[in-house]
Amino acid sequence: MKTLSPTSPKGQLFQQTVGAGQTIPLNQRGTNCYVLSATGALQLRARGPGGINQYITYTTGTGFENSEFDIVEVNNQNAFGVTFSIWVGDASFIDKRNIPIGQSFSNVVRPIFTDPGHVVAASVTIDDISGNLFFDINGQSWQAITRIQILISNLDAGNLILLQKLGNAVFNSGAIFAVQPATEIGLPVQGNYTLVQNGGTVNALVSDVYLAIPA
Repeated sequence: MKTLSPTSPKGQLFQQTVGAGQTIPLNQRGTNCYVLSATGALQLRARGPGGINQYITYTTGTGFENSEFDIVEVNNQNAFGVTFSIWVGDASFIDKRNIPIGQSFSNVVRPIFTDPGHVVAASVTIDDISGNLFFDINGQSWQAITRIQILISNLDAGNLILLQKLGNAVFNSGAIFAVQPATEIGLPVQGNYTLVQNGGTVNALVSDVYLAIPA
């Protein structure tokens, strides 16, 4: 489990991924629980003197307060893993201070297609890996929270690149965006796509950027 203690001894910031259908405990006493970020809805239950015995659904920016507890249980009823950042602690901290989330998250580039000069590809799949592990270009492991943008550099001097529906590798058969020859673009979108280029093989650099935490 990865935790980050704020600048107060009265709480902890838990950063973790809970698998589909799984439950994990956050072992921290307190009176407040706040979901800073989560890649899906979570069910939380506080156990202790003032806790409750039933799960309640919470999403990013929600939580509960003024309920004394010994532990918070996090349950994921989704069919996919959910990566979260949840702060657990006392009211005197969460009511009077800001949680420094900027110190615990980073914008990290995931390389997708990096060597068009040596790798021949008729199309490139751009899958959204939010909630999953990935490696940056230096080999460091990260946990993706959410995608920020897709980076596409069209290295070809004469052929257009199209961003199409996932699995659609036939050029110009239903696209949502075009990248002109010898240009580059950053697209702030989520979701899964297939990249194809007029002329046969893809001559481009492709990456995407994620809000991420070290894994």
